[in-house]
Amino acid sequence: MTWQHHADDVAQYYEVTKFNRKCVKILASPPKLLPTPDILHCRFDARGKPLHQGIPWADENVFNKKAHFYYDSNPPALRIKNIQPSDAGLYKCRVDFHKSPTRNWRINVTVLVPPTHLTILDNEGAAIRDQKAGPYLEGESLNITCLSSGGVPPPRVSWWREHALVDDSYEVLPDGTVRNTLQLKNISRKDLLTVYTCQASNGHVVAALTKKFVLDMNCKYHFIFSL
Repeated sequence: MTWQHHADDVAQYYEVTKFNRKCVKILASPPKLLPTPDILHCRFDARGKPLHQGIPWADENVFNKKAHFYYDSNPPALRIKNIQPSDAGLYKCRVDFHKSPTRNWRINVTVLVPPTHLTILDNEGAAIRDQKAGPYLEGESLNITCLSSGGVPPPRVSWWREHALVDDSYEVLPDGTVRNTLQLKNISRKDLLTVYTCQASNGHVVAALTKKFVLDMNCKYHFIFSL
C-alpha cells in the first residue's frame, strides 16, 4: 500500500484500517445482526516531531510482526510479508498532513491462492497412475476428467493436446472443486501416444498447476492380401 502526499506539504500521520464485514447477533426481540467495528491495523505517528522520530504501531494479533511502515520510501509504503488469505479485504488509508486537509483512500486487497492438487480420472472414473491412460481400443470414445482442488478464486481448468488448447470449458462444483471433462470421440491411430495436459490457473502471478497423461491404444490390424 502506498500513499502520495503533496509535494509542498509534509505528511505527519498514517493510519490503516480494515473494514470488518462480519456481524454479531444481538439477543433482542426480535434478534438483530449488527456490524462489528472496523479494525485499526497499524499507524505511524510523527505529529509534532521529525519523521525519523515517528512512532510506528501495528496490531500483532493481525499482522504478527510481518508488516512494517517505511516512511522514508518514495512514496511511503506499508509492506506486508508472507501475505495470507486472511489479509484480503477492503482497507481504508488515512493520511494527516501538516497543512493540508486529511485525505482518505480505500484499497481492496485481493490475495490469490493457487490450486493445490490435480487428479485425472480415466474413462471408468479411476485415477490415472504413471501418466498412462489405457490401453483403449481404436474407435472407442472416451471421457477423461480433470479435477482441481484448492485455489482462491477457483482456477480455470483447461485441456491441452501437446501444446494446443483443445477444451477450456469447466464447472465449479458445490465443494469448490473445479471439473473439466475431455471428450475424445472415435480415437484413431493418430492418437496413439498423444500427450494430453490438464492445466489449472487462477492468475498470472504464479505458474499454472499441470498434470499430464499419455494415451495408450490397441490398434486394429489391417490385412492386405496380394495375388
